[in-house]
Amino acid sequence: MSKVWLFTALIIIGLISGAAADSTGVLPTLDEDISITSWQVIGPFLGGPREPLANPLESAFYPLDSSGIPNLNARYPSTLETGRDVAWTEVEVDENGNLNVNFENVDWDKINDEWGVSGIYYTGAAYATFQSSAKCRALVNAHRIGSFVLNGVRYSGDPYGHRLIKTPVILEEGENHVMFFFGGFGGSKSCKFSFESPTSDLMILDRDILLPDVIKGERLRSWAGIPVVNTTNRWIENATLHMESGEFLIPSDALVPSLPPLCMVKVPIIFEVTEQFPDDFEEDILEIKIQTYSTEVLSEATAKARVRNPDDSRIITFRSVMDNSVQKYAVRYPIDYDPDKEYAFILSLHGAGVACEGQVNSYQPKDWAFVAAATNRRRFGFDWQDWGREDAIEVYNQVTHNHRIDLNRVYLAGHSMGGHGTWHVGTTHADLFAAISPSAGWASFQLYMPWFLRRDELFADPDLKRILDACRSPDRTELLLENLRNTPVFAVHGADDDNVPPTHARLLTGQLERMGYDVGYWEVPGQGHWWDTSPDVPGADCVDSERIMNFLRNNERNPVPKHVNFVSYDLGNSNGMYWLWIDEEIKPMGKVAVDAEFIPGKLVRCTTQNVKRLTLDFSGWVDQAQLPDRIEMDGQILDVMEIADGIDEPLSYIPMSRTDGIWRIGFPSTVGVTKEPDFRGPIKRAYFNPFMVVIGTIGTDEENALNLEIARNLTQRWWYRANGYARIVRDVELDNFDAVKHNLVLIGGPQSNSVSQLVAQNVPIKLQTNGVWLGDEFIPGEDMAVKFVYPKMYSRGLILCNWGTSIEGTRLAGGLTCLYSGSGLPDFLIYDREVRLKGYAGVKAMGFFDNEWMLDPDLYYISRN
Repeated sequence: MSKVWLFTALIIIGLISGAAADSTGVLPTLDEDISITSWQVIGPFLGGPREPLANPLESAFYPLDSSGIPNLNARYPSTLETGRDVAWTEVEVDENGNLNVNFENVDWDKINDEWGVSGIYYTGAAYATFQSSAKCRALVNAHRIGSFVLNGVRYSGDPYGHRLIKTPVILEEGENHVMFFFGGFGGSKSCKFSFESPTSDLMILDRDILLPDVIKGERLRSWAGIPVVNTTNRWIENATLHMESGEFLIPSDALVPSLPPLCMVKVPIIFEVTEQFPDDFEEDILEIKIQTYSTEVLSEATAKARVRNPDDSRIITFRSVMDNSVQKYAVRYPIDYDPDKEYAFILSLHGAGVACEGQVNSYQPKDWAFVAAATNRRRFGFDWQDWGREDAIEVYNQVTHNHRIDLNRVYLAGHSMGGHGTWHVGTTHADLFAAISPSAGWASFQLYMPWFLRRDELFADPDLKRILDACRSPDRTELLLENLRNTPVFAVHGADDDNVPPTHARLLTGQLERMGYDVGYWEVPGQGHWWDTSPDVPGADCVDSERIMNFLRNNERNPVPKHVNFVSYDLGNSNGMYWLWIDEEIKPMGKVAVDAEFIPGKLVRCTTQNVKRLTLDFSGWVDQAQLPDRIEMDGQILDVMEIADGIDEPLSYIPMSRTDGIWRIGFPSTVGVTKEPDFRGPIKRAYFNPFMVVIGTIGTDEENALNLEIARNLTQRWWYRANGYARIVRDVELDNFDAVKHNLVLIGGPQSNSVSQLVAQNVPIKLQTNGVWLGDEFIPGEDMAVKFVYPKMYSRGLILCNWGTSIEGTRLAGGLTCLYSGSGLPDFLIYDREVRLKGYAGVKAMGFFDNEWMLDPDLYYISRN
């Protein structure tokens, strides 16, 4: 397989590219706001927590199509409804335009008694028609609606109701059709859907502007994030973002990337104070003027940066290494801060819906420690898993790099969702912290809101469940507790907490106690979820009590513990700790476990499971006289001095590998591309480094329009959920620099995407109109969807393909995303519309590539139906 095939092909594409912006005219804007007063509503249907793909309106009698027009005469079976069947009913909005749904015919208490909270989680659908006097462009306020289909085209909404987004859409002249799904607990839902006119072609979304705090008496050069949206039906090229604030801010400009129709991007721009900000500035805000312009000013907005005193908590911004977006964290400096003094550091993780600045203000200032609160990418974010976990680690790196921090006195704490994050981040990266203190934290999704009513749990083949379990295991904190051998834990919980029951803390701390680990538990009688017994004293007791602080302060990390236990189910999350690092497992995404004991000056004794290569790294930590001269690997003795030919002293860095069951010092030479801890699947791993979304433009008009629709929704989801930065580029305009420096998310199969054509020549998954080849096995079917992640052959990086054997197959591929915590996708999936009935239980094939990115039947499931 050539390693330069795509690089060379991209040069050729670059020579023939350079398409100009769409030359068609811009549609007029909506001339009058539209509010829909009446909806057809159906439900409730049993919903599986975090379950993708399944659609409650899928039926052999009333098959769904892409038009977004349902059969209003249809009745559907419902597990929740008395008598089983449900039908469409008309619901009027209230005087404020809110659609309030109440499914009152269901005995929710009875179902809750039977199935618990998972049983009362439901979904429903709403549909309406309305009139437009002309074909035009408009903005939609889809308040507390995740996505909607308008005239057969899917758009993103505002699922949390934060009013961050106004979704640009195209309305047709005459009758228009809109439909969306909703969900919740116990049968009640309130949402709002309305249309208004765009105020400009390139609008600034002022509710989501991200600015750092300005500190009196200090200089500042940092980053701001400015979201802009193209409200037109054409590409906008060569636009610029401009920011200034009178005498206080150095004016700055940033290029807005080429922006497709109806798309948005949050642009990073330099934010720099002209000099030391004046101590006598009397206001608590600094107004910032922002413009977008091309040959003329397109839009203007005013943003407000907080002006803070040096002793106040502050918001700090930075560019993320994951996607080059601008992120933030809040920090409280120590009392009487001395930059020449070394301090401890408490990293705090917030609960769902809590802003990082609110979280850090729950702590009173310390004279011995910094307190910093990360964001989880957003206030809800990713449950401190996946990109949320990485955000916490980025903030750890920011604080420890920018300040004098004693790395042996770094502590992790958090509340509610942040308590779960403390368990998850703490078990995944236990070696970074001297101690952890989760407050009101839940263990894992499977325990917090059980998944037993998901369709993949009800209907999946046991062989398929094996693959699904491998995808989900890295998120299960209870499977990672062994990693806390050297990290003391003090869990805190209110005894009357009915949001996160204290059974979670009891379960995890009880297991740690049985294992003989250093663990304490404080269950506070009479207290609920969030509590503060001393409201007149700064700091909330559930995170900042004297008892918690004393526990943290009394612990110090040992960077070279003598006994290390390490467990991982995904080396991309963590591949080791302290002096033990796993470089390659035998079976990808299987359990990796090492029990290692270090006897200074003598030997290291290791027992391993599913380990092919590892490194013992004592460099910088251990005196020469303490280095081991022998290593015992799974009962096999290796003499370090005998093998280290020509070296007269013990080695501090010892790589080891196993071949045919025999351990050797040193790594074997490798041929070809192999998986490594920072270069691997599963599918979501494509989004852990800067990526570009590449849309196909060489297909039919319908195919090209669908490719752009999928890309638009993907990048808007990334912005909304991850506060992220992602660019969309046409396949024929992807240049060599971007292709080398970014992971590529390809939208559209070989029939519509020129880059996909090149990729298809060198991957073990092949598309035909009547099915898909998986290696040498053919999976027949119509409208098949394919998603897989694979290495770029010309540079280190990943390609994520979203392909279909037809336009409906492509639509199915684009409808499945991993941009949420608990998504659980492997390296590849092949499926058709049966997934609408059965969720993941309906897939035709799914699994993992082996370490050489080849197919191994032991690592995937394939349906034999």
